[in-house]
Amino acid sequence: MKDRKRNLSTFSFYDYTGIEKRLEKMALKGWLIENLSGGFWRYKKITPAKLKFSVIYFAKSSEFDPAPTESEKTFHAFCERTGWKLACSRGQLHIFYNENINPVPIETDPILHIESMHKAVKKSYIPLYFMLLAIAVLQTLIFASRIKSDTLGFLSDPTYLFSGLSWIIVLILCAADLSGYYIWRHKAKKAAQQNKFLPTKGHEKLSLAALFIVIAAFLHWLFVIFSNGSPLLKMATILMVLYIGFLIALVNGIKLFLKRHNAPRSLNRAITIISSFVLSFAMMAAITIGIIHAYNNNMISNESSVSGNILSKYLEEPPLTVSDLYGVSMENYICERTGSESMFLAEFETHQYAEQYSEGLEYKIYIPKAPLVYEICKKSLSEKRDVTIADSEAVFTSYYEPAEDGRWNTKEVYRWIRDGEYSNKYLLIYENSIVEIVFSSAPTDDQIERVSAEFAK
Repeated sequence: MKDRKRNLSTFSFYDYTGIEKRLEKMALKGWLIENLSGGFWRYKKITPAKLKFSVIYFAKSSEFDPAPTESEKTFHAFCERTGWKLACSRGQLHIFYNENINPVPIETDPILHIESMHKAVKKSYIPLYFMLLAIAVLQTLIFASRIKSDTLGFLSDPTYLFSGLSWIIVLILCAADLSGYYIWRHKAKKAAQQNKFLPTKGHEKLSLAALFIVIAAFLHWLFVIFSNGSPLLKMATILMVLYIGFLIALVNGIKLFLKRHNAPRSLNRAITIISSFVLSFAMMAAITIGIIHAYNNNMISNESSVSGNILSKYLEEPPLTVSDLYGVSMENYICERTGSESMFLAEFETHQYAEQYSEGLEYKIYIPKAPLVYEICKKSLSEKRDVTIADSEAVFTSYYEPAEDGRWNTKEVYRWIRDGEYSNKYLLIYENSIVEIVFSSAPTDDQIERVSAEFAK
């Protein structure tokens, strides 16, 4: 039977009430907390017991201290005289337990409790949360700008979906915990005037839900990368995931090494911070140089792979070619194919051209995977407008205009007007897909019929 186990912790940084209740339940099941490292707390096996726990925020502590300081030793000794034993600690967070069902509390003055807690959390948790909140706000604004400027590119890009969603969740969690703490602190001060302790209420369920959403988005991102990505992209993804994990482990290892060798708090903090920056840049540079070297020496390909999803059939072979429309040989043509696919939208684009020939073809295929996404695509494309300001400061507006043309066999068809004149660019709205196509010249009836036969399936 295992005598150790780990459980996920998603408590808000100030939620001592929630932590105490959880630890009491674990003790009744025969598990006593012994380590707070990372998001998975470690417990050791004990005889099931009804224990009381007390979470204390001790401002004089630091996770960079090589050993318990004199002030910590004094504090721990004081608690032990009243029956409170230290279970574990990390930085300013200290957890004690007592075998007495009705013990004398460690903190008896609610006003001092609030102020000592605030003094501790503002040294570590609060600055970190505000920093993350500021970064998350900036990233979310960039994310929102991308949604506005390139809605369809955003919906079909799993990498941007994952990164954007992750930063939004960081913003929500930081805002929830910071606002929750300050609201609790305001109410707790009023309760303290009546000599009452106000229990905390964190956002454990919100954090847990957010974690599962991020994990699901991460797995979806990996699945798409390894389904459609080129060997180069796959290798870069593997290296980046390993880079993040290895960097975290290495920096923590440096901090623990310095603690074991009794390095002073200030020295440990300085070396840990500097090493995190140096190692992050050095490792990123090494990965970048290695990938570029492998690509330039043909050690790894940048051609996308295919694996049976919606996008794969288009990446393998374009559904419509210059040869189909103009009867020319594809031998002298360059055919560029790109695409991206997420759980919401698949987008495929091809350009087929040759410098010595006038015939050319380019088109984009959008395949929405939900009715709402279909409507977003239709609106975004049909309402697209380009405004160009010439050197003479004349303004030219280009846009799609509905066209009554039954030859296309579509639900709706639009034609692009550029500077007041019709062009050979069309938007074709089908039942399950939307196609944006550009011809090198006005399409004939036979060409329209060939396009309809392919895309109206």
